[in-house]
Amino acid sequence: MLAPLLGVIAKGIGVSLVTAGTLIAVFELAGLTAPAAGWFVDRVGARRGLGVALSAFGLAAAGAAAAPNAWVFAVALVAMGLASNVYESAAVVWLAGATSFLDRAAWMGRYELSWAGGLLIGVPIAGVVSLASWRLAFVMLAVVALAAWRALGRRLETDAPIVPDPAISSALLAHRRAVVMPRAASAVALFVSFGMICGASQLVIVVYGVWLEDRFGFSTAAIGAVAFVLGAGDLVANLANVRFTDRIGKTRSSVLGAVGLTVSAVVFAVVSDVAAAGIAALVAVIVTFEFALLSSKPLLTELGWRRRGLGIGVGFAMSAVFRSIAAIAGTALYDSHGVAGAAIASAVAASVAAAIFHLAVQEPVGH
Repeated sequence: MLAPLLGVIAKGIGVSLVTAGTLIAVFELAGLTAPAAGWFVDRVGARRGLGVALSAFGLAAAGAAAAPNAWVFAVALVAMGLASNVYESAAVVWLAGATSFLDRAAWMGRYELSWAGGLLIGVPIAGVVSLASWRLAFVMLAVVALAAWRALGRRLETDAPIVPDPAISSALLAHRRAVVMPRAASAVALFVSFGMICGASQLVIVVYGVWLEDRFGFSTAAIGAVAFVLGAGDLVANLANVRFTDRIGKTRSSVLGAVGLTVSAVVFAVVSDVAAAGIAALVAVIVTFEFALLSSKPLLTELGWRRRGLGIGVGFAMSAVFRSIAAIAGTALYDSHGVAGAAIASAVAASVAAAIFHLAVQEPVGH
């Protein structure tokens, strides 16, 4: 969300690129509270969690817009990150309660279309708005979040039922000894691979706006146009999830996405000196990352149906750890080795994630 405006924000608050990358790392590190956010959602319900998250995010974005210095801006980013954790946990818990695991990837893909829409519409608009001032982009976020909070109360009247998937629960009861121990190791592997795939993408995403500006002289509006193209790639990945992930299998699809990200990142490193080819490779990075990410998310929802929010939160916390590390590492690699250095690091991380998905992550019994 913030990556396209990284250079503009750095100049606006008077800090270096690496410091701005560290601020984004602070935003990502707020994800460490995701298990607490998931626990909160389990306690209050998904619907109420969504309302709390949207209202808090709107207020925090307004605070970021008004921040007089980097410290206040960092505090506002943390608050935005905390609210994002609650929102994402609540949304996934609601979807998990309302759908069967058999077709959950398709429903999550449909839900994620809203994120693709945010990239397609929101980021370019924010880029254009930031031509006047980067602060206006955060004002826009605040207005949209508070409007969504008001709309939520009218449209989402009740929580989805929190019940186990009948097919999975019956399989677990029938094979209790054979399943419980392997699933514990599989859960750890899932958390690590989920985090690594997020970190792999972040290594590239955090610097692509600066790369376009430094290497090709792109303006903020032009970077916003590229963000629009990336949003289209996000949309393609969502549609692919809807159509293919449940058929192929969630774990197998995660492996395919991670392998695709590895290849795309290597290609991006090779062609990054050519604008058109580099942008095309960047789109491939986004498509393959999103496909892997959305294929693995349904696996997080069946680690414990009575505390779905907590299991999802642990996965998101791992994502936050790897994204935060990547936000700092990506900007440092860019400063020392250019965008190709960040892309090669991304390829290495994605290949490790693919190996873990393939060797250690299991789908729930019966699927």
